[in-house]
Amino acid sequence: MGFKVGAELLIAKRISLQVVYFGLGDHELNMTTSAPGIPDELAESDMKVSILTVGFGYHFR
Repeated sequence: MGFKVGAELLIAKRISLQVVYFGLGDHELNMTTSAPGIPDELAESDMKVSILTVGFGYHFR
């Protein structure tokens, strides 16, 4: 479950700037590493995932 928040700003009559933030929540990672001659190693970690996008637009009106 996540959320999205954004805004768009009209800079000129036909040009706009858009900023959007996606909060995608916490995710649990389980990893196993292995290499020849070395015992396997298990690791667990939590990762917070989020994305920030910036867009420019030209409006053909």
